[in-house]
Amino acid sequence: MRVYLDFFFGPLFGSWHSQALCTEAALNAVQRRYPQIYKSSERLLVDPKTIEVQPRDFMVSVKKLIPSSARSTSSHASPLPQHLRPLLQPALDTVVATLEKSLPNSKKRNTLEEAEWEYDDADGGWEREMISQGEARALETMRVHRPRILLHGPSGMGHSQVGAAVLHFLEGFHVQSMDLATLVGDSTRTIEAGIVQLFVEAKRHKPAVIYIPSLLGWCHAVPETARLTMKAMLDSIASTDPILVLAICDGDLAALPSDVRDWFGFSRDSYVQILSPTDQQRYAFFAELLDTARKPPNMFPDAVKRKKRVLEVLPVAPPLPPREPSKAEIAAQTEADMRTLEQVTYRLGPVLGELKKKFKRFTKDVRDEYGINPETGMTLEYEEEQRLLNEANQAANENAELAVLPADHSNVDPAVVDAPVVNGTTDEPSSVAVIIETSEVNGTDAAVVQVPVPVVDAHVSPAPPPALVPKPLQIFDMDLEKMHYKLYYVGYLTGEEFLQDVQQIVRNAERALDGDSDRLFKAQQMANAAKMLIGGWEPQFKLECQRTAVREAQRREERKKQRAAEKAAKAKEKEAEQKRAEEGKRSGSDEPPSHSYGTRRATRHHGAQPDVVEDPVEIERRLKRQRSDAARESAEPVSTGGGPDVEMEDPDRAAKRARTTPMPDGSPVDTSQSAALAVSVGDVAPHAEEVKTPVDEAAKIADTYAMSLDAPPRAIVPMPDQEPEKPPPPFHIDESRLQTLADHLVHSTSALKVEQLEQLRALCLNCVWSHRSDWDRDDMVGQLMELVTDFVQQVQQVGASL
Repeated sequence: MRVYLDFFFGPLFGSWHSQALCTEAALNAVQRRYPQIYKSSERLLVDPKTIEVQPRDFMVSVKKLIPSSARSTSSHASPLPQHLRPLLQPALDTVVATLEKSLPNSKKRNTLEEAEWEYDDADGGWEREMISQGEARALETMRVHRPRILLHGPSGMGHSQVGAAVLHFLEGFHVQSMDLATLVGDSTRTIEAGIVQLFVEAKRHKPAVIYIPSLLGWCHAVPETARLTMKAMLDSIASTDPILVLAICDGDLAALPSDVRDWFGFSRDSYVQILSPTDQQRYAFFAELLDTARKPPNMFPDAVKRKKRVLEVLPVAPPLPPREPSKAEIAAQTEADMRTLEQVTYRLGPVLGELKKKFKRFTKDVRDEYGINPETGMTLEYEEEQRLLNEANQAANENAELAVLPADHSNVDPAVVDAPVVNGTTDEPSSVAVIIETSEVNGTDAAVVQVPVPVVDAHVSPAPPPALVPKPLQIFDMDLEKMHYKLYYVGYLTGEEFLQDVQQIVRNAERALDGDSDRLFKAQQMANAAKMLIGGWEPQFKLECQRTAVREAQRREERKKQRAAEKAAKAKEKEAEQKRAEEGKRSGSDEPPSHSYGTRRATRHHGAQPDVVEDPVEIERRLKRQRSDAARESAEPVSTGGGPDVEMEDPDRAAKRARTTPMPDGSPVDTSQSAALAVSVGDVAPHAEEVKTPVDEAAKIADTYAMSLDAPPRAIVPMPDQEPEKPPPPFHIDESRLQTLADHLVHSTSALKVEQLEQLRALCLNCVWSHRSDWDRDDMVGQLMELVTDFVQQVQQVGASL
């Protein structure tokens, strides 16, 4: 990469420039592959594997980058432009040859380069080194004598380009520009002081160059004292100092003052004249123009109309998750929030103290002030009446149950109780058969008790209607004492939260039924005082309190969830320990299980599902099967369809119990219907592996979403109809007319200066560019002939008028 940059872009690009160039080339590759992302305001999914950086991306990036050496300061040194080399290269070669005479090359080989050469001396180069340190240095200094060069010639002959090229050739020399901008630009010093400062810098950094870009205009702009100062400073330079004075005179040399001409001595080599270009130079100058005219349209950028690219529709990317703050940020934010909450508590403390001092009435509990329970909204008197009434009803119900049921249900015989006499008549009451079972070890005994049901007589007067229930009153359980506790033990997050609790006290006074107007006025006065005391807080502090309240509420919710999770985990662990303890007791005791067959039936009668237990007969069968199985396969599990008591129960006993056990409505159960119901439920119930829970469905959806994110984006690419490409027409240009144009350019421009030739070339290239899409260039050649003739005539007319 470094060799590539040095070869194409020169030494202006350093290592940092190479990195910037590569970054810019990568961005160009992204823009070329996915231009959709720069036309949409949404985030789109792209495939990075399809992005390839090509050489043209580097070429485009070079136009966007400016080397630091070019943007730091405006340098006067630059190489000779490529298109002007045919015209100005001879003048530059002459100046370079003169510089090699007046300023010999003093570059020495370093130690590494000297190591590549052998020494023939017996002392290993000691004597040679001593000579180079003494005599060679003296010879080097004595070869230099006041180097001076003055470029002169008619105006418009490219003096500035040649001067910049000379400075570029002298790369490594310290350059001090003596132009008018440097001398006059600083208003804090005079021109003479600026000249002295520049010479001091040149003497300090030798070898140096004192550059005067426009000597003729410089002499007329500066005062006489500045020229005298310049002369004095030039004389102060030692004759052997390598300080070059390079000046450019874009005009007649005779127009310079005589004292200024004396700066450059009497040697002919110090004066270099830029001559008019020859025919060969002009032909080489316009050769590139003719080569550009011979290029077909497909060799020009944007000359041939290209098909518009059909862009693929990229899917929209899912939104990015919010950035998770680091532990340090969370700790710092928590500490800042705690300081804010402490400040809120500090400010609300005096406010609450002032309210308690002035409004002592609202420090009492709402139950004492209003006589209302805030949880139910009922008055305390009504709740007391209801409590006494409920206790009386409960006692009556307990006495009735004790009178109906006998003490010993196991020895009660069926009996019929005489019906009560109502209005002198006796009716046989209806009765309900109550079956009472007693559990034994190997059987079940049942006793039937006939319980009389009282009959309501039609002549009895109805009971009085129930008393009207008062409408509950919504009231808040809030007073100043509770606010005091909340302030220092819970903590108010904002001043608005404090005002909300004060407003609850006002609403209690408004909803009170006793009509105490003085209480209402005091409550409103208290609310107004609280608003005035809190309203003086700074707006910035209020905003910070609101932000802190949001974060603190989240923290409290998280702590609440964490405590609930810890409590649930402890309860679950405790339940697991109890279960293990029960299993250990059950496996270690020889007594029969506590849930015997009799109690199991009673449990199922109350609607509970029977536990699955192991039957002793089945256990014995399993043991025999394990002993006989050589492969030691696992025993066949017991069916859990109806429990062990269903499998081992006597069919007659089951039928008897089914006939005598009533349903919830008092009717006996039909065994045929029960069997049919059991069969139908078994047929409809799905298998365990076919049941899908909502958790499974949610996990399946989450997996599908994750797979969709990991999968490459499926772009919707429209497929337009491909039209067959038409072959381009043949390219035509008349070479004879083109040669005639070249001769006309060479011979008709003999009187033009370098700047005029450059302007004519630019006009011709503009004409070629406007016809770049033409496959027939004969009309273009004719327009170029007319353009050259017209331009030469204009130059001659302007020169004649001057």
